[in-house]
Amino acid sequence: MKNPSFVMTSDEMQAFKNGDYMKTGAVLGGFEGIYVSWQTDPKAIKKILPAPLDFFLPIATAYVANVAKPNYAAPYLEAGIGVPAIYEGAMGFYFINFQLKGEGAAMGTFLGRENGGIPKKFADELVLTRDGNAVKAYVERDGVRLIDIDAVIGVYNTPDAATLFAPYTPGAVAEGCNYLYKFDFDQMPDGTTAFSNLRLRQSFSKSTVHEFLPATCKVSLQSSENDPWAELPIVKVLGGGYTNLDMHLVGDHTICQVDMDELPKLLKGKFDKVFLG
Repeated sequence: MKNPSFVMTSDEMQAFKNGDYMKTGAVLGGFEGIYVSWQTDPKAIKKILPAPLDFFLPIATAYVANVAKPNYAAPYLEAGIGVPAIYEGAMGFYFINFQLKGEGAAMGTFLGRENGGIPKKFADELVLTRDGNAVKAYVERDGVRLIDIDAVIGVYNTPDAATLFAPYTPGAVAEGCNYLYKFDFDQMPDGTTAFSNLRLRQSFSKSTVHEFLPATCKVSLQSSENDPWAELPIVKVLGGGYTNLDMHLVGDHTICQVDMDELPKLLKGKFDKVFLG
């Protein structure tokens, strides 16, 4: 590019407005990796679940995936952990924390946080490998291996996993619903900083599933002060699946305002101890 500028030209602005992201929403193309679900302690979920979401099942799910063709960033690796939840009869998924690594991680993190309020951070190390039917995945941050997955493609650990992952049938379009919390964060004229306008948002996705292979998984979790993933303890691993899909985030909206008393359940997913004091 000759003579680059912070000021976009009219052609650049028009191309941006006409781009896929602005027209149709984010697409996580070439999303390939390992999902795993485990039975956890119901009390642990109820402790971390912000109102007005309600407990649904004593299950936690995590994934480690390569996002090869996003329409908003260069490729990157991503991991997430969350639990199913329910709001006024509608079941969805509440993600507590995401970790990103790779060339497109910065843009993926910033867009997720600014546009969706998504609790994303940068991992120090994020690894996903597949050798035949053997899959290895792990996430490290602050010298702690938050999750470590060893999987063998073939069958699930338990029959229950077949029900959990039933929507991910190859050739299907799996519809998803996620719950996200968004808030404002401003410095006041007197120098103090305040949070405000906490609200619950509902986000919808459609994933075109190209491949989903059942897997037997071994999983271990560890917590750091900044990322306490082991707060959702493993009672029994239910199973996992190696997937290849294209995920389209088709839209979201605000459901309701939320009492600011719920804020303590939301800050650690996005911020570290050095900021939180």
